[in-house]
Amino acid sequence: SHHRAGYAAAMALLLGLVASALATPARGATTTGLRAQAAAIAATVTADNAALAAIGTRYLNAVVAHQKDLVALSATRKSLGIVRADINRQQGLLQSAAVQAYVGEGSNSPLGLYLSGQPARITTSNAYLGVAARIVSSAIVTLSNDRITFSQELVTENHTVVAAAVALKSAGTERSNALTTLKTEQATLSSVQGQLATLVARDAAAAARAAAARAAAAAAAEAAAAEAA
Repeated sequence: SHHRAGYAAAMALLLGLVASALATPARGATTTGLRAQAAAIAATVTADNAALAAIGTRYLNAVVAHQKDLVALSATRKSLGIVRADINRQQGLLQSAAVQAYVGEGSNSPLGLYLSGQPARITTSNAYLGVAARIVSSAIVTLSNDRITFSQELVTENHTVVAAAVALKSAGTERSNALTTLKTEQATLSSVQGQLATLVARDAAAAARAAAARAAAAAAAEAAAAEAA
């Protein structure tokens, strides 16, 4: 009787210890959920890394395109400046020729040449002046047409540069947003993985405690049985 009472008390004590060890809330479902969450986030991170690579390529292409358009715009401005300078120079030549003709009209007019005994120069002078005027005027017309062409190109290239700048800004914003999203996802993944590691460690510790309690209970039961016998 005394032995049975001691056995019962020992068993009650050990069973209480086992129950206490097993009273830790089950972590299986939470751990499984965190594993699934971590796997899903990791897959998203992988996909976003690939997307970021594509976004980075678009951004670099936008940078190259913008730089190329800026170079073209600079070249057109330079060409337009040269044409304008040439027009001014040709117009200066024409104006100078007109002034010289006006100043020299008294001695080089057809009547003056005739009276001075140089009638042959009348036709020659008129022909030369006519040819020269036509050449200069033609050059001015050609240069003016070039100026119009370059001016139109300048307007077009200005628009292209503006569009390229907008595209570059958009690509930069897209890249920045993608980087921010990726950093947030990686931080979340690290947090979930940390929680998962903590729960796994808790599960392992709880399992170890439960195993120790079961072993102690079995040993106590065996000792009590031996004592009862």
